[in-house]
Amino acid sequence: MQQGSIDAEPTLSQHNYVQLFRLVQLAVEHLWQMRESHSKLYPAYNCARTAADRWKADAQAYLQLGGRLLQQLHSSSGALLSEQALSQVADARMALETADAAYNAALDQLERLEINWRLVFGVDMQQLVAKGDVQQLEQLLPQVAYGNILAEDPAGLAPRHCRQLLLLGQACLDYLWAICVETSRVIKAQVQQLAATSAPIPALTTSCEELRASLAAALSSSLELTHAAATAAAPAAGSLRAKMDQLESNLR
Repeated sequence: MQQGSIDAEPTLSQHNYVQLFRLVQLAVEHLWQMRESHSKLYPAYNCARTAADRWKADAQAYLQLGGRLLQQLHSSSGALLSEQALSQVADARMALETADAAYNAALDQLERLEINWRLVFGVDMQQLVAKGDVQQLEQLLPQVAYGNILAEDPAGLAPRHCRQLLLLGQACLDYLWAICVETSRVIKAQVQQLAATSAPIPALTTSCEELRASLAAALSSSLELTHAAATAAAPAAGSLRAKMDQLESNLR
């Protein structure tokens, strides 16, 4: 398709030309769509990898702060708890939930014309190929990919029209093929990087959920043991109890 020489076929009929051009159109359209897809996938993979890194950092922070609070609950029955410690765990949990939403959103993100003959014949094919004029090829892509050759009057469709279209199509194929080969390599690397970045997340998710359940149970027990003291103590103790109530509610 890319290398076939139209000049080596001097006896092609109009029907042959039209059929060849339509085949070239399919190939150009496919590669063009692939390039567009790659141009969207690249930043999407970067975004997902960044979100995965944020998720892991927030999960580690939550596990660290929550684990510390859990130790205090088990060792002191809540007697040494501070409002700051409770607030830190609650904030860490909220940050993790925000990061989780962003990570999942980033993963979710990862799922015709008449032929302008003036433009087509305004191209010097020898100069185009010799200079590799990328800007001109970009301008021609819509014509080559979506131009409706069947809408043209057969009486006015001379061999020179078909020859020019086929040569343009081959040039566009070469151009898009070279781009897609490179972008495919880059996207493959992005897929591997995201997989490596996301690999620890399932285990961290399990640890976070186990910590969440343990904290909820320990806080519930601590609230029962300190209910009388928190009720009779100073307003600061009441504020502490409110924080404990709020955190327990968030962990359910």
